[in-house]
Amino acid sequence: MKLKIASKENIFFGITLFCIAVCIVLQCITLGSVYKILSDVHTDEVTEYDTVNKSSPNTQKVASGAMYRLYECGGKIGIYDAETEVIIDIIDIFVSTLPKSDKAALSEGIDVYSFTELSKIIDDFST
Repeated sequence: MKLKIASKENIFFGITLFCIAVCIVLQCITLGSVYKILSDVHTDEVTEYDTVNKSSPNTQKVASGAMYRLYECGGKIGIYDAETEVIIDIIDIFVSTLPKSDKAALSEGIDVYSFTELSKIIDDFST
């Protein structure tokens, strides 16, 4: 009986498929963990910002086309969807390190109209 040895191409293809499958599984695990962490943060620390009071002046700003709104969240900067007021992310910048004017603006809510503007604001806060 003669053993047939797989070609190098078949071995390489098999290893590649295995690596891709492992990467996909790890990505799914990571995304599930991130979702759980954000859900926990949202329910534990962010309840005071979940929704905006309908009589709040901030609801008028949404009509002007804001995409995001920044608030203080647990001592850090929270990024919220401007329309639904649901938290999207928390930036690891402590509000206590910011000037008083920035702290006041974050307590009122800072409307952001594009992702580019959001990036610039975060960069300004971090420097």
